[in-house]
Amino acid sequence: MSRATPEDLPALLQLLTGSGLPVDDLDDPQANVQLFVARDTQGLAGVVGLQLAGDRGLLRSLVVAPERRGQGWGRALVTEAERAALREKLHELVLLTETAAPFFEHLGYRAADRGGMPAAVQATRSFASLCPATARCLSKPLELAIYHNGNCGTSRNVLQILRQASLEPRIIEYLRTPPDRQTLLHLLQRMEMRPRELLREKGTPYAELGLDDPALSDDTLIDHMLAQPILINRPIVVAPWGVKLCRPSETAREFLGLA
Repeated sequence: MSRATPEDLPALLQLLTGSGLPVDDLDDPQANVQLFVARDTQGLAGVVGLQLAGDRGLLRSLVVAPERRGQGWGRALVTEAERAALREKLHELVLLTETAAPFFEHLGYRAADRGGMPAAVQATRSFASLCPATARCLSKPLELAIYHNGNCGTSRNVLQILRQASLEPRIIEYLRTPPDRQTLLHLLQRMEMRPRELLREKGTPYAELGLDDPALSDDTLIDHMLAQPILINRPIVVAPWGVKLCRPSETAREFLGLA
C-alpha cells in the first residue's frame, strides 16, 4: 500500500469511473482527499480515499480491479484508510454506499443518520451532491487502545512505538482494571487465539496452578486469567481494523502500518 502518485491518476480514475464512483472532486485541493493504492505484480489492484472533514473522515472511492476481487484487497484498502485516519487523529470514519453496506458492516461499520452528520461532513461534495439520496450512511468510531503493564519492557516499548508515531492510545492498566469475561472472549475472538495462546508463564503463578495441564478447558483457563490478570499476556493493541498481541514489540510497527 502507498499514497497515490500523479502517475497513478489515469489508471485509478479509469478504475473508479468504470465502477460508477464519483471522481469530480478528486483533483480539487480544497476537497482534502488522500488516495491510497494497492499494487501487485500485474499493476494497480485497487484504490481507496480518505477525505478529511473536521475531526471526521469520509471513507470513499473504494474499488478493487474486477479480476482481483475476492482476494482480500478491499479489506486491506479499508485498513490502510483507517490507519491513515488514526494518524490524522480523526475520531470517526463515515461513508456513503449504495451497494456495499454488507461488506462494510462486516468490518464494523454501522448505520448512521446522514442528516445528523457534522457540518464539515455535510459540506463535502460527496454528501451534498455527488452521492445520491438513496445511498446508505454508515460510520465507525476510531479507537486505539493498549492493554498495558508498565512493569513489562515489551509493553513499554510498544507504547513508545505508538507515541513516536504521534499515536496516543487509551491505556488500559489491565492489572488494575482487568477485562470482564465478555471483553476477554471478544479480544480472543478478534485475535483468532485460544485462551492457552494468551496465557503468560514467566513471572506468573502458571506453574503452581498447574496450567500446563492440556486437559484444562478453555473456560477453566479463562477463569484463571480473570481471577489473576497477570496470567494475561501483554501488550494487546486494539485498533479499528483488529486486535493483536504485540510480542515482540516490533510486530506493532507492522500491525499499525509503521514498518
